[in-house]
Amino acid sequence: MDNDKMEKFIDFLEKSFRKSTIKSYSDLAEKADVDRSYLSMIINHKRPNPPSPEIIERLASVLDVSYNDMMKAAGYIKVYERPSDAEIETSKKVKILKGIFDELEIDYLEVIDEAKAKGLTPQDLKALIKISDQFKGFSKKD
Repeated sequence: MDNDKMEKFIDFLEKSFRKSTIKSYSDLAEKADVDRSYLSMIINHKRPNPPSPEIIERLASVLDVSYNDMMKAAGYIKVYERPSDAEIETSKKVKILKGIFDELEIDYLEVIDEAKAKGLTPQDLKALIKISDQFKGFSKKD
């Protein structure tokens, strides 16, 4: 059972009905050639899923609303939502980071994992690198 789809469909159906010139749900059922008890079950949240596309087509026609809009409300047609600017920016950053990590050699990642396991922080690693740089100037004399 998809309550979200059903809720959206019922909401769309009720709004469309209120805007129409049809006097009652019984009239709607009769004009759309839909069983009154079936339509009542939909409106009273007693059905687990929206009706079939064929029934939706008849309801849309009688209510004078877009078939596609009613199909979207029922969840039969997916609506594409553009990602937000923040989501797009995050996606770009993830791609950049992935590229950086792909270029790293496995040895470096293993060293980082080992340092983390020993409780070293990034600051500790930077300090060790500085110390290493200081000793590079010294070399063995023959």
